[in-house]
Amino acid sequence: MSYDLLSQAIKTKQCVSAVYKGAIRHFSRHCMGYGKRGEMNVLGFQYGGDSTGTLPSWRCFRVEDLSGITLNSDAWATEGDHSKANTCVVRVLEQITF
Repeated sequence: MSYDLLSQAIKTKQCVSAVYKGAIRHFSRHCMGYGKRGEMNVLGFQYGGDSTGTLPSWRCFRVEDLSGITLNSDAWATEGDHSKANTCVVRVLEQITF
């Protein structure tokens, strides 16, 4: 279920709201795939919700740690460096096309 919603979000450029590590996060999905330890990760641009750091910012979310995932009607958010190499997803399964 989580994977399907996250996949839909990337195909339709919809923003996502979810709980991650006990806090609500609002983010735009940019890619999903496997991290270097084989875990399923999402690279997203977090624009709202709770964070221990500054927002907006790029965030790596472990799919298994996301709960309460819903698609929302917020405007798509991103930064100009979206194609920069990252360590969150080393084997991409899906990614946004610009």
